[in-house]
Amino acid sequence: LAFVTDTMQAQSRELYMKNPFAQSAVFNLQHYVIGRGYSYRKTGATSEESKALQTYWAAWRVVFDWFMFENEILKRALRDGEVIIQWFKDVPRFVEPKQLVPHRDAPWGIFTDPKDQVKILSFNIGQLRSDGSVDATTAKKVPAEQVTYRKWPLVDMNCVRGLPPFYFYADNLNGALRCLRNMRELTAIQTAIALIREHPEGISGTKIEAWAERDADKSVEDPDTEKTVFQRKFQPGTMLETRNGEKLHFPAATMNAGSFIEVVSADLRAVAAGLALPEFIFTADAGRSNYASLMAAEGPAVKTFEAIQEWLGLILQECFD
Repeated sequence: LAFVTDTMQAQSRELYMKNPFAQSAVFNLQHYVIGRGYSYRKTGATSEESKALQTYWAAWRVVFDWFMFENEILKRALRDGEVIIQWFKDVPRFVEPKQLVPHRDAPWGIFTDPKDQVKILSFNIGQLRSDGSVDATTAKKVPAEQVTYRKWPLVDMNCVRGLPPFYFYADNLNGALRCLRNMRELTAIQTAIALIREHPEGISGTKIEAWAERDADKSVEDPDTEKTVFQRKFQPGTMLETRNGEKLHFPAATMNAGSFIEVVSADLRAVAAGLALPEFIFTADAGRSNYASLMAAEGPAVKTFEAIQEWLGLILQECFD
């Protein structure tokens, strides 16, 4: 079971590293949900205590780079489906999901109450080797009080481990990226061939080659194919004459790159619908990301942002408790 989770998380991490749409979703959600960072305050404190605490907090958040810490929590949640933070005295450090070593009494690497699957007792955490692998022989039980653990709200509460949300939409995200790449290659091919001249029947190949030689201003060797390409340059406004019976085709004239954009949008819209997010989160399209209108109209995405803010806020609150 733990192997299945590790495999899904590894594929999700690879998707995040290679797919710009997945990266855009993470970055945009960080901007919309976290922005400049969370604000913290202590209730029931006097004005002097609040002032002293604020001074301490301002220095502490710089030392531990707390703003980046907040952003990484959200990134790990979206990429891995779960966040694991181990506390060493007052120092928080992230634990990689693969460091949860399976045990005979805890197949997922997490020990739970036999009478309550939701209540976590301890974590079986192993140390990372220099090559990034985990040394299972070093696994030790770490009490739940020393670990902050949260799953992305994709699985049921009684599920011990989380699942990466991007994993289930990998086909759509990769499909959108492939479509863009195909569009780029097609455009490159169609624009590389400026003119196709079709000769009438009865013209031999030798004559066609002779015409090509005559019309060539120079011959250039293609470094990719190592073949000789004949090129003829025309200035803007050049008038061409052709022989009777010849047909001319311009590939670029029939190219419709805009049709591919709709296919890309359809794939991204499917992912956005599954995660209850607007499509522009995946594309950073300024034309579709009117933040003021979105907030004023209380669009569905606003509720999603607020829900994620609350979920992340509970993690941060637990860190300070």
